Amino acid sequence: MNPFFKSLQVSTRRVGVFACRNFFKVLTTLIGLFVSDLYIFSNTGNHSLFIQEGGLLKGMGHNDFGQLANGVVPSMVTPTAPKFGVREVSAGSHSIILMWDGTAWAWGANTLGQLADDTNVSKSIPQRVKLSDGSILKDIESVIATEYNSYYLTESGRVWASSNWSTTGRSELEQIINQDGTPFSGVVKLSAGLGQVVFLMGDGTVWAFGRNNNGQVGDGTTTDRTYPVQVKNSDGSFFTGVKDISAAGYHTMYLKQNGEVWGAGFNHDGQLGNGTYDSSPFPVQMINQDGTPFNEVVALSGGTRETSFLKKDGTVWAVGKNNYGQLGDGTTTSRNHPVQVTKSDGQPLTSVKSIDSGHYFSVFYLEDGTIWSVGRNDTGQLGDGTTTNRSRAVQLINDPNSRFFQSEIINYSAGGHVLFQLKDGSVWAMGNNAKGQLGDGTNIDRLNPVRVLESIGGMLSSVSHVKAGFSHSVFLKTDGTVWTTGSNSHGQLGDGSVSNRTNPVQVIDSGGAPLSDITQIAAGYKHTVFLKRNGTVWATGENIAGQLGDGTNIDRQNPVQVLESGGTPINNVIK
Repeated sequence: MNPFFKSLQVSTRRVGVFACRNFFKVLTTLIGLFVSDLYIFSNTGNHSLFIQEGGLLKGMGHNDFGQLANGVVPSMVTPTAPKFGVREVSAGSHSIILMWDGTAWAWGANTLGQLADDTNVSKSIPQRVKLSDGSILKDIESVIATEYNSYYLTESGRVWASSNWSTTGRSELEQIINQDGTPFSGVVKLSAGLGQVVFLMGDGTVWAFGRNNNGQVGDGTTTDRTYPVQVKNSDGSFFTGVKDISAAGYHTMYLKQNGEVWGAGFNHDGQLGNGTYDSSPFPVQMINQDGTPFNEVVALSGGTRETSFLKKDGTVWAVGKNNYGQLGDGTTTSRNHPVQVTKSDGQPLTSVKSIDSGHYFSVFYLEDGTIWSVGRNDTGQLGDGTTTNRSRAVQLINDPNSRFFQSEIINYSAGGHVLFQLKDGSVWAMGNNAKGQLGDGTNIDRLNPVRVLESIGGMLSSVSHVKAGFSHSVFLKTDGTVWTTGSNSHGQLGDGSVSNRTNPVQVIDSGGAPLSDITQIAAGYKHTVFLKRNGTVWATGENIAGQLGDGTNIDRQNPVQVLESGGTPINNVIK
């Protein structure tokens, strides 16, 4: 028996996995961990990892278990060079990096043996991941750091995991094995939910183990599993023909190669889409109201209680919880069959190019460049000119007197509000404005996009990039200067004060000179980060967890330079 799997019966998760897709999507936006702004990035919400030019990995934030490594990961060279540098990063209670040469390094929390180094002592220096005989684990394809365990998928299709110190008194890598003791192999993808770990095999079958109280393992029982078991149909035959998997909360979703969708586990809100509200210990097929299979699905987006599906014909469907009308069927009734998302005139929403989900609302991007949305709208986040929740998709509308054109949008950012950047360099905003984060000179929530104004009353222009924090906004201009507006409770606007602003003010250094030569920006929950052209990093605002990286926990009202652990400035950062 593999005792370390017992920890999975408590909880297993991968930060940011589909299990909590909507939650983490919103959380990532609020705390400012913008993945698109980094070469490779991973976070737990309390510490952050990023890579410098030359493949050097650095971190900022909480370091209670040494998860920031306090130094440079050894043997890293350029990440773009084949077989060298960092390939993948995963952050749980500890940190794991996968190198291009197929080896891995780990550090941070080790109280349960997460680092598999035969101790339960947390480490602040990266340790090369090794097997119990001291040899290096090689040919790794993918890594997952959860709160309690580490998982390594190798090119051979075999999976290795860290043992549980509290159960075995040892901390070492053990290969996941079948109950008969033979190696478990043939894995092409793995996904971790809130208690279950699911494996997609090369032959299209699915295996899983871990917490199974709602049947989320999919083996026909509600017995927690300490060995992988094969997912079965209700008749006992094996579940096959699977193209993709997602361990989502306490249920698991499967997309079949033929475009059908199946699910197992928790079904209180009808999220399995099989016409009942009964949880199922084996996969059940999602069906239409008339009992026919729900199929032709090409993409899905959802969270723990509802899911939206994009079909190949460009229509959108949804199932599950519907308290804000987020399913888009004209009601607030939860659905146990997929329902089609409709427009306000009752006609189906069509020609959809992509779908995305926010916090109890969904956004749809159409082929004609228009934006539509449905669901929660308490601060005008749907952009339809009201604060009324919408149970049918509504189009983002403009003030008829404005020059905001959806077809001109080239960039957007969503936090507690939404910012739009147009091709002409202008910036527009809508939604919550309690702290002046929309930058229009007021504290009035806006139900339609309004033009962001400079403090002198003119239009903010020549903007190359925008970022929305929780209650503040950051604008990078083409001349390399930065302007900010909104909440400034911790100095996150970088203007030398803690006064909220309703129009953009220029970010300045401690000497009063404009911050310049900025190439990239990131807006955090209550802090802001700037990357200079020379590769140095600067930050301002809240610093309670060391998120400014200046070696202190003191809030800053002007940008300070991010430092190495030895006190020298960090440099050569490329993203």
